[in-house]
Amino acid sequence: MNSSTTHRARIVSAVPGRLRITSRRTRHNGPLLDRIKGNLEAKSEVSRVHVNPTTGSVTVHYDSGRCDKAGILKWLQDVDVIVEDLTHAPSVAPPLAATLTVNEAIYDLNTRISRWTGLPIDLRTALPLAFVGAGLWSMLRNGLMIEKVPGWFLLWLGFDLFGKTRTHDVAERKSEASKPEPVGKRGHSGSPF
Repeated sequence: MNSSTTHRARIVSAVPGRLRITSRRTRHNGPLLDRIKGNLEAKSEVSRVHVNPTTGSVTVHYDSGRCDKAGILKWLQDVDVIVEDLTHAPSVAPPLAATLTVNEAIYDLNTRISRWTGLPIDLRTALPLAFVGAGLWSMLRNGLMIEKVPGWFLLWLGFDLFGKTRTHDVAERKSEASKPEPVGKRGHSGSPF
């Protein structure tokens, strides 16, 4: 591979059976795109190759049972196209960290604070009480404050937060109540208490 003729590209999308790459250097470069297309179409695993000279993109449709993305990238190297795979770059946070719900975030924060302080703190109760307290204090000190952030709004936030953080508990209790109780878990008299 000659470094003077090497072209750099990046993956735009990659799903099993389809890979799309693009490069600024392949824009309006018909001969290079034709060479890439011809080389890839010669492979029996590739069903179709579409090139767009205006955008410099190459879309490869292939049989994912016989070939994978790494194989396509290797064939592109054979025609002096080095593809940077940015779709699987390492990340700082685990992939599911961005999908935490409010309840999960509060539970995580509860755990961290409890470990740090050694005290059992329930933020699902403390946070709404803090909003309610701030709302009451604000209303007592400043009245209803129509021209500013009103105290009743903080009260509403506190009650709303309390309700939203407790719905998970209610749903969990309902699902546990609907499960049949294992034999032997009840007391000697057969009473659940």
